[in-house]
Amino acid sequence: MFGDSLIEEGEWNILLNRNDIKKRGFRGFTTSHYRWILKDSVLNHSPKVCFISGGINDIGAGIPLKRIKTNYKNLINTFIEKKNHTGGAIYPISRKQCI
Repeated sequence: MFGDSLIEEGEWNILLNRNDIKKRGFRGFTTSHYRWILKDSVLNHSPKVCFISGGINDIGAGIPLKRIKTNYKNLINTFIEKKNHTGGAIYPISRKQCI
């Protein structure tokens, strides 16, 4: 699990009834921050699966949607380059805000 304070504060092993989930969550981080720390925080640990959650801090900071999407594309491309199996889904908060 990689992302913002929602990841940091989540009790993911308990919620998902597992004991092998590692979390790297950072309060206040934006998708730009994720790009800077992805290698050390996630890729160096060779995860089989990585869930990325974030973007709300970007919105709060006034970062344009286009930039947020670009950052996510770069994150996914980094996983692909490192030969991590990558799949994804984007879950909007409300239908009204879907793009």
